[in-house]
Amino acid sequence: KLPMLVNCSLEIALELGAQGLHLSSERLKALESRSEFSGRWLSASCHDEAELEMAVEKGLDFVTLSPLLFTTSHPEVVPLGWERFQKLVSECTIPVFALGGLDKSHIEQVVNCGGQGIAAISCWVDK
Repeated sequence: KLPMLVNCSLEIALELGAQGLHLSSERLKALESRSEFSGRWLSASCHDEAELEMAVEKGLDFVTLSPLLFTTSHPEVVPLGWERFQKLVSECTIPVFALGGLDKSHIEQVVNCGGQGIAAISCWVDK
């Protein structure tokens, strides 16, 4: 059985028997506790200190923190920037992956700021 990590509702993930579930920040807020998901990995998209704290309090395994840099998909959103990203990661007790405007050249800088790595679909997929 191959591991499956999905980005959907809790109900669908449980119905599919997914081993991992990635929650939007809205779904993170609605989650009561880690025990609601029976799979192995539970993660969420976070955008600020309050969401990071919520992820830790609810027992998530890891998070993405975004947007680190400007993105073409969300040009109206002000990015965190490197200094804010590093501060937020240093205060978080679970692994944090950077997201937003990144490519392979940013991996070392993300790790140097305390992140685990990057989540960057567009840099891994040929266009």
